[in-house]
Amino acid sequence: MEKTITKPLDVDLAFDPETGEQIKSAEQKLLVKKKIDQIARKPLLKRKKKSKERIKKIKYIGVEFEPTKIDECEKQVNDALSQGYSPIRDIDTPRGLIMVLGLWQRD
Repeated sequence: MEKTITKPLDVDLAFDPETGEQIKSAEQKLLVKKKIDQIARKPLLKRKKKSKERIKKIKYIGVEFEPTKIDECEKQVNDALSQGYSPIRDIDTPRGLIMVLGLWQRD
């Protein structure tokens, strides 16, 4: 039986990471979040088959490459790493990237 991760993204999106177009409606924002979630899950399925670990929590952190915001974004990533999260994937966006981090647990 395959378990799915149902936690919604907590990243505030202003631009579509694939096209770079500005998101203007809540419907577009929902579609982009679903797209990012699908992209992020692919490595999870591969990793699950290779080991007896399962993902306990998943965290999405938006990192903007803007001088005024980079320090706060860096702190968020470092805090997650110090809590035991490991990088699963990063998704490039026109303004930076979205880090997908997972907290794994042995069965």
